[in-house]
Amino acid sequence: MMVINWLLLGPNPCAKCFILSGYIWEFTIGIDHFPTQLIHPSYGAVWDNTTNESEAHGGGPWNCHCGISVTWELSDLENLIASMKDALQQ
Repeated sequence: MMVINWLLLGPNPCAKCFILSGYIWEFTIGIDHFPTQLIHPSYGAVWDNTTNESEAHGGGPWNCHCGISVTWELSDLENLIASMKDALQQ
């Protein structure tokens, strides 16, 4: 499992980033395709994974000190590798 969490990285965030703070996207390794953008159900595209920058403000270099953190749960990856190893041995 890969978990992406919207973070506030500084004081005085804009209203949109304040609302997004703590929002989580979850992706299952080996099942979900990693998207080029993180999509929020109310705000649409808010992060561009190809440029690694916020789109919450319309894209570009301006940022109100928001960001993302990425956490990996390695048990999913270990299970995927084990299943691939089993398939190769058959």
